[in-house]
Amino acid sequence: MKFILFLVSVVCVAPLAQIQAQDGESHKRIPVFFSCNCADEVGKLYATALRDLLAKSPRYIESASPDLTGGAVDGPPKLSIVVTSIDPTGDGRFMAHSEVGLLGASTYLYSTVGWCPKTEADHCAASTLAALDDQVHRLLDARAKDKSAK
Repeated sequence: MKFILFLVSVVCVAPLAQIQAQDGESHKRIPVFFSCNCADEVGKLYATALRDLLAKSPRYIESASPDLTGGAVDGPPKLSIVVTSIDPTGDGRFMAHSEVGLLGASTYLYSTVGWCPKTEADHCAASTLAALDDQVHRLLDARAKDKSAK
């Protein structure tokens, strides 16, 4: 009988504890608002790939709207990525794009201009997330130094 109760508790209670732990972790993810003016074919692939990366990311979560404040100083930053892409040749083989990373809606973090072939849209999206991650690390390090100096 004890063995049956043990099995029931493992089968029923353990998954609930795991769901609660995962839910608690999702609150620690940094919200990122992603806006892509990407009407060209490669730009659409890139936008889809970046959204997929945000959905799978343990660190970031896509936000439905930008947070104009940038987040509390002690809390997680609220980030925005704004991308505009064009297909300069019109044949769908690559895109040229401009990308800006912001804290909130107005504090500049970084910008890049580049190009991306259709076959590398996933890699280009991963590069965007890596650039954002680098800036987030710098921002959080600066905050930690400010706190320790006080």
